[in-house]
Amino acid sequence: MSYRIVKMFSVAVAALVCALAPAVAAAQEAPAPPSAVETSMLQEDVYLGVIDLQAYCQHFYGGDIFLKDARSAYGWECHYNVNERIPINMYAACQLQYREPWARAGFSDRRNAYSWFCYLSPR
Repeated sequence: MSYRIVKMFSVAVAALVCALAPAVAAAQEAPAPPSAVETSMLQEDVYLGVIDLQAYCQHFYGGDIFLKDARSAYGWECHYNVNERIPINMYAACQLQYREPWARAGFSDRRNAYSWFCYLSPR
């Protein structure tokens, strides 16, 4: 190849790289979608209220609630029999309490066991 053709090719490649750089950077900067539980309510979601964990434990296990760690949203369990404990399914607790199959559970702070709530999501 002649020097002139190589130089024109190099200029064309450089122009293409410069043209695509903003699109590639934008694609890399896209935030990850929120997790299912930690998602904040969207505009179309409807706040239902707090979760009655005692009613859930009574309904499914005939037992009481037990908080193993108040510094974690995942610290709740149902306590039944003598030493039997099982984690609470917050989605099932919302659906039982509000009698809505589309009821969802969420929390506002993963470091606070008392931050759970239910909301209705049309999705």
